[in-house]
Amino acid sequence: MSHLVGAGPAVSDILDHPVLGVTLRDAGTSLLLLIAAVAIGLIVRLVLHALRNRAPRLSVRWAVLDALDRPAAWGVYVVGVWAAVSAFDLPEGGPGADIVFNLDKFVTRSLTAATVALGIWFGIRLVDNLAAIWQAKAERTESRFDDQLVPLVRKTAKVFLVVVGGVMIFQELGYSVTSMVAGLGIGGAAFALAAKDTVANLFGAIVIFV
Repeated sequence: MSHLVGAGPAVSDILDHPVLGVTLRDAGTSLLLLIAAVAIGLIVRLVLHALRNRAPRLSVRWAVLDALDRPAAWGVYVVGVWAAVSAFDLPEGGPGADIVFNLDKFVTRSLTAATVALGIWFGIRLVDNLAAIWQAKAERTESRFDDQLVPLVRKTAKVFLVVVGGVMIFQELGYSVTSMVAGLGIGGAAFALAAKDTVANLFGAIVIFV
């Protein structure tokens, strides 16, 4: 019996003994959090899949649920990674503190950028689904205006999401988009003028359609 009593502190010491600044207890907790995130993500996908199948095809509810399917699951995975990293009780001072701080900063920025990327993914999927609904309605009309406008609006919305989301991701990763554009010099000005002409032509086409 005395051997069993003495084994408790010994096991606890092993679990709490740091190896390269990480204990087995923290590593085990992190692994369990990752497994839980994967399980919850799969459950979220199953629930959204079931709700989507119950929604009328080519309805707004169907469009939202279908667009949310995979991005929502991956969102759970991102939260799981954040929780798993946070489970490590890393030292805040002493040798290697700068490395720990930089690693924590890198992980935080990367996960935030991943969250923005998931939002872009959801937005693109939603645009495609809503465009499919609009296209189905346009095919039932005699006018060809809708048939020409739907692809234009879909592409414009997707480009807008990618550009805005890309800027947010670059800024979150610590890059100054303004400095990058300014550093392009004449090339940046030429790109801006080309983009201006493209936007002008786009809205001109919409006006012609109207």
